[in-house]
Amino acid sequence: MQVPLIVITGDDLTIMRKLIKVHAIIQFDTIITEREADVLSEYVIYGCNKQGDNAICLNYGISTNNVKQLGSRLQKKGMLVSKRRKDVGRDLHPFLIKMRELFLTKENKHLLIQVWQ
Repeated sequence: MQVPLIVITGDDLTIMRKLIKVHAIIQFDTIITEREADVLSEYVIYGCNKQGDNAICLNYGISTNNVKQLGSRLQKKGMLVSKRRKDVGRDLHPFLIKMRELFLTKENKHLLIQVWQ
């Protein structure tokens, strides 16, 4: 069987949003809303930190309290995890960190999705 080539075009944020929506279903067995996909794609690109929160507030016109609420919902869905150190806050799930490494730091961007049934 030949594996089809799927091309996703656009800027990094658009590509990441599309990939996150697919992986939310496959990897985390959940469906995320458009706003959750927006927030999570910003976190993947900018990190789960003040810079990421500021980018979300600026790009989508939402308050920091709404960003925190969305982060809490994403944490309940398993896509964000509590920080390991004594720091307060959240980090990306290790799978999403790996996805960021594959798509934002490499010139050749390839993804193989394998689903076991």
